[in-house]
Order: sequence, then structure tokens, then C-alpha cells
Amino acid sequence: MADQTFPGLNESAVEAIALLFAVEAKLEPYSLDGAAVYRLDLEGAADGIVMILWPSLRRIDVRRSGEHSWVLKNISSVEIVDGIEASFRPTGVPGHLFVSVNGFVQMAIG
Repeated sequence: MADQTFPGLNESAVEAIALLFAVEAKLEPYSLDGAAVYRLDLEGAADGIVMILWPSLRRIDVRRSGEHSWVLKNISSVEIVDGIEASFRPTGVPGHLFVSVNGFVQMAIG
């Protein structure tokens, strides 16, 4: 897979994120007005990280084994760096949230 950029958190971005981490994007049993919500349970070096993807809300929730949680809303772009990370950028403010295949998570805003 080559590096990819998506205009927001859409279905294609969800598929690419799942492919990057070699996991299945599972549909959650709940939704927002019938819109799909996806859960990715990461494995390997990123074991213990859970990503909840809300394409209709342009939102991602990331949780690491109960230690920390990150939430990014108004996602305007998703960048997949092949074999390395998924990076999410918000609309209107400088910053990012990224999750790497080695289990590192970072969020910086402003």
C-alpha cells in the first residue's frame, strides 16, 4: 500500500486505516441516526489501543488500555503513511492526532 490522503474521515479512509493496522473495522452495535460507527482493536506492537471511528461526525476516539483517551472532532483530512501511522487533522486549527503501528499516540492542537 502506498501513502494515501483522504478528504476527511470517510468509508475509504476507514478501510485504509484497518488495512494499515491489519485488523478488521467492526461495526459497533450503536449508531448515530443510522450512520455506521467502526471499532478497530489494534494488535501487535499497538496491542491495547482501541480506535472508534465516527465518519458521520468526522470524529475519532482513541483509548489505550484504560491509561489515556484522545478525541479529535471535525476531521478534515486523514493521511496514511504506509507501514508507519495514521494521522488525522482537524478543520480550522493547526494540529493533529496520530496513531502509529508501534503503538505510539500523539495529539497536538494549536
